[in-house]
Order: sequence, then C-alpha cells, then structure tokens
Amino acid sequence: MSEPVLIRVHSSLMPVSSGEASLPEEFRFEARGFLRLVSGVRHILYEEAADEAGAVTKTHLILRDLCVEIRRSGSTESAFCFRENEVTEALYRTPYGSIPMQIRTRRLSVRDFGQEIRVEIGYDILSGEQTVSRAEITVAAGPAASASRQ
Repeated sequence: MSEPVLIRVHSSLMPVSSGEASLPEEFRFEARGFLRLVSGVRHILYEEAADEAGAVTKTHLILRDLCVEIRRSGSTESAFCFRENEVTEALYRTPYGSIPMQIRTRRLSVRDFGQEIRVEIGYDILSGEQTVSRAEITVAAGPAASASRQ
C-alpha cells in the first residue's frame, strides 16, 4: 500500500565548540512524498532539491518499533538509526571519502494522529565522547489532496 502525502520538514543544526552552542542553522521545506506500509512497518519517502543545479536527495524514513532509520542518497549518502537514549554508529559517504560518526539520540517520538504521522528526533553528533553538533528534526506526513496514487 502506497499513499501520497505532503511532507513538512523542519530541521536545525547547532555546532558546539568548547562546550558552548552557537546559533542554529534552520531549514524548512515541503515536498510531496509517499507513506508506505511494508510488512507492518511504515515508510516515509520523499525527494528534496539539494542545490541550485537541480541535484536531488532521496530520503527514506523507516519507522520501526524501537528505532527510526533515516537513509539519504544523492551527491552524498548517509544512514542513521536513532534509538532514544542510545549512541549508534553511522557512516556519511561523500565523493571524497566516508566519514564515520556517532549519534546520541536525546529524544525520539513517533506519533500517529490518524490524518498525520509526526516524527520528532533530537540528537547529538559526537566525535569520541565530545558533542560537536546538536540537531533536531521534525518530519510530518499528512494528506496530499492533489497528489496522485502510485
């Protein structure tokens, strides 16, 4: 089953240096996407323009019981698994090589409001035991009145 949805994304990334946070960079956008149910697991899929040249980044959220996976592919690739109050390993692949990362999930919430599914994640990007960035992301998938079914 695949259902067209409107995706609303709000994310912020706040670099941390010497233990102090600076001002966050914030991003907001909307995109058309799909909500799929595969073997009882919900998937949210959408594409976003990555740059002015028209490059596209494909994003795939997998909403499991105890974790949310976010996979992104385009000019760079990444796969993150968020588990509340846990540190997980991630790999960020760029054209110049791969960068291993550690992600500490501070907050994870997946709520189904019937007409909308909302995913909220608060996490830290670590280098060793040190926090280098604090991040927040909210993805909401809801009805897309004019989107067509696939």
